[in-house]
Amino acid sequence: IHHVILEEKIEEAQAEEYARMWCRELAADAIGLLFFNRENAKLTPLVYVLSADTICWKNSCASGQTAVGVFLAADSGTPVRMTLWQPGGGLTVEVSEDGAPRLTGHVRILHNGRTVAAHTSGDL
Repeated sequence: IHHVILEEKIEEAQAEEYARMWCRELAADAIGLLFFNRENAKLTPLVYVLSADTICWKNSCASGQTAVGVFLAADSGTPVRMTLWQPGGGLTVEVSEDGAPRLTGHVRILHNGRTVAAHTSGDL
């Protein structure tokens, strides 16, 4: 998957059109458009998969969260540690001085509306 980080708000229909177009232009199997608001640390991911021609506004995207963390570390030239809030909740991304990313957060696995497993600390 290729990730494109956008800090500007655009209309949903236009975002979906851009996802399809950029996926073809980048010759990618899939693309994630990551709508990132620095001011309130919010991330809204949109994923398009070429082979299935499917597009989905996601509740959470761990690879997209990692991409934003790596982007912020490269942009600032310093290590990063921050919680980004996606529609499905928050994940904390850390990028060390050597550029290694790490995600932590709370994960709940549901089956028929009931929690069957939970993970509350450590690496995801």
